[in-house]
Amino acid sequence: MARRLTALAEEINRLFPLLVATIDKGHCNTDRKLSRGVSHRGKGRWGNRLTVRWRHLSTLDPGSKVFEHNSAETYRRNE
Repeated sequence: MARRLTALAEEINRLFPLLVATIDKGHCNTDRKLSRGVSHRGKGRWGNRLTVRWRHLSTLDPGSKVFEHNSAETYRRNE
């Protein structure tokens, strides 16, 4: 069984002192595109998002992001 994102974040923070891992709420829409520009609205999915950044860079710097995993996306697994 795959490990929880919170357990992965705790382990990353413990093993890699130069990185910081955070857990946020994640959302993914499930809208579908139909023919001729018409779309069908989906209800969306909610889940957790694991974000890993360099500790010494600002969170606003786009180069600080190392990895991002949104478990709300379709067919995403924590493995």
